[in-house]
Amino acid sequence: MAYTSDSNRYTASMTEIETAGTFTEPEIAEALRTLALYGGSYSRASTALQAQGLPIPASRLKSWREDRYPVEYEDTVYRLRESIGSQVSDGAMEVAANAQALSAKMIDRLQTELHDVPAKELAKAALNMAQTSRTNIEVARLLRNEPTSIQEVRSVDETLDVLRDLDVLDVPEADVEEVQ
Repeated sequence: MAYTSDSNRYTASMTEIETAGTFTEPEIAEALRTLALYGGSYSRASTALQAQGLPIPASRLKSWREDRYPVEYEDTVYRLRESIGSQVSDGAMEVAANAQALSAKMIDRLQTELHDVPAKELAKAALNMAQTSRTNIEVARLLRNEPTSIQEVRSVDETLDVLRDLDVLDVPEADVEEVQ
């Protein structure tokens, strides 16, 4: 610990106990996690911590985030985003799988009960399930940093060269002069 005369207190690292307020490393870590969960809102995080029996004022949370533990806070935010993204992605894939299974059942029912059930209703529900499945698959891919679409980008010159090679474009290459 180091003594600083301007604040008249000791400064502590994450592994030591702070003397002003006496917060342990696990309490500080929980406070930073709660702050991250509340999107950096000091007052909301402070209120939530108070409800958990850990009274930490918003001003202390601000000091920790901005001055004392900025790296730890950013690490916490990163880990939470990764964890939440993974959970949401897994949930989205589960919803997509359930929607596909339900869609298949609806189609089967439509085939067997075509005369009893309004086809329009079952067809509409099957379409909704297919859209739900597609949307959740896209969300899961996005959260897993997988491509949701693939685009090829070519310059105009590359496109013209391909068209010439395919004999689709019957224009000889010309010398292009720079226009001023």
